[in-house]
Amino acid sequence: MKILGIHSGHDANYCIFEDGKITLHNELERFTRKKHDSNEDDLLSLITSNGHNTWESYDKLVLALMYRGTEISPSFVESQENQIIVGHHMCHASAAYYDSGFNDALVFTIDGGGYEPTSFWTSATVSVCEKNKINMVYKNHLFDLGNYWSQLLEVFGLGNVWTPEGDQSGTLMAMSAYGDPYKYLEEFNDINESVSRNLPSEKLKRFKKIHDSDEQAKFDLAASLQYKTEDFIKSFIFSHLNHSISDDKSIKNICFSGGTMLNCVALGKISKILKGMGYNVFCDQAPNDSGLSIGAVKYYYYHLLDNPLPSDTNTPKNSYLGKTYSSEEIIESINGYSNISIQKDVTLDKVVELLMGSKIIALFNGGSESGKRALGNRSIIADPRFGFIDRKSTRLNSSHVSESRMPSSA
Repeated sequence: MKILGIHSGHDANYCIFEDGKITLHNELERFTRKKHDSNEDDLLSLITSNGHNTWESYDKLVLALMYRGTEISPSFVESQENQIIVGHHMCHASAAYYDSGFNDALVFTIDGGGYEPTSFWTSATVSVCEKNKINMVYKNHLFDLGNYWSQLLEVFGLGNVWTPEGDQSGTLMAMSAYGDPYKYLEEFNDINESVSRNLPSEKLKRFKKIHDSDEQAKFDLAASLQYKTEDFIKSFIFSHLNHSISDDKSIKNICFSGGTMLNCVALGKISKILKGMGYNVFCDQAPNDSGLSIGAVKYYYYHLLDNPLPSDTNTPKNSYLGKTYSSEEIIESINGYSNISIQKDVTLDKVVELLMGSKIIALFNGGSESGKRALGNRSIIADPRFGFIDRKSTRLNSSHVSESRMPSSA
């Protein structure tokens, strides 16, 4: 069976599911170089350029739901009858659970919001999963932690998923390490399960006033936001741990997904607590919207078609599923650049030797990674211990829109 999965919102992506596994997963931004790209024409061009646009060759087109009631599918597949739509958070939950290797789990999803086919805007869910089935038992339509952070990004003059700079929530996370988390904690008491999606203008002005007061205030404000976010996520999860498969069968496996789970600081602390309580914890490789097409096809294949879970439960399965390139294509792409030395089939020892020689290494290997990762098959590596690396590091950070507090090479 061959299935094409498509997500056409921000972080647009598509995947091909064939013979019971994902064989390809491409994210649009990797090809257009536009962060969080959602251009439908470019997405169609990406699919067709790889020879995957013969709709009749697929048994099913599975689409991640974006907007309930209007434009729920990309325009280039609207005429296709052989399609099905899966809800936003169900895609997130599916991507995490079916890749976890667990036979049962509680799945938590938290993000900036999305639609399910039969409900309003949803920003957090809890699902009880057993074998090949997912049962969403809780949906929150009130609070929106992802959008809360987006509004704070504007206060800090940082980008989000709709700006050319891309989502810079990671910068706020990094800034929090330099601040006093208790300094402005009371300012964030409205982070709870009923916080409004849009903060009052008076509150945003107060945040801006604090931000502009002095340099340290910026870091203290970020630290208080991070602290309150961690506290809220922990409270939300612990308040829903009582869900079970049946009265006599509890669940000891936890899965996380949704863009908010890219907050690795919060997730790491919470996972440590849960593991100390005897829980197993898993977060999928692309918890943000770049993994929605994967979740969509797996929900269709396992839940709706009732196919059994694979016997091979080794994980992770979705790390390096992007497009691969031939040696000829790689060499052709860098011809014309000066001061570049090409080395093939290098060993780890050779990489270390080059680093010790103060070289900057561009590592290109196999398929591109799925999700927001930077230390895999597409990496730029340098050793900062050498004094003269500063000039090179600054140049790298500038070209990658990085900052000194979150360098791409350090």
